[in-house]
Amino acid sequence: MLLLSGVMLLSISALLGFVQERHRDSPEAFARWRVVHAGGAAGAVQLIALAAVWGQFDAGRLDEILQVHEKLNVSGDESRKSRRSPLTRNRSQMR
Repeated sequence: MLLLSGVMLLSISALLGFVQERHRDSPEAFARWRVVHAGGAAGAVQLIALAAVWGQFDAGRLDEILQVHEKLNVSGDESRKSRRSPLTRNRSQMR
């Protein structure tokens, strides 16, 4: 799926290079199409590279990484609660 998406995006961005060339007389339009053309090509290359290495990722290890990230986010929320002013803490305890 990643490889197919990357190849499709690369094909589209290559075709958009022809549209960019048509706007060579207008510097502003040429620059806009250049961003579309270059950005599409860069994104496509990243997808193709990710498709090449995706099978080497260990699914169990990836789950562990995501769980650690989730735990860090929860502890970050708790530390923000402890930094509240005493007035705010009292109001939340009243509820």
